Amino acid sequence: MGTPQIEEPKSEFTCPACGRPLYDRRHLNCGYCGKAIPPEMLLTQAQADEIDKELAADQKRQQEVVKRIDALGPHIYGKYRI
Repeated sequence: MGTPQIEEPKSEFTCPACGRPLYDRRHLNCGYCGKAIPPEMLLTQAQADEIDKELAADQKRQQEVVKRIDALGPHIYGKYRI
């Protein structure tokens, strides 16, 4: 048995120069080979703003859940908080 190979997640967008997945289409250059990404593959400002809005909403929901759990205090954590 050899060393297990880790597969990279499938990406719909790959660098035309090296063929590696583009994990963030906001960057002007490939994170692997450093070559420029063609403008048509980059996110538009409107797309980037929409993603930022969704991420901020997710973070706010997560913070609200943590606040609700913290409000339960000892009922959840017992005598000692973890």
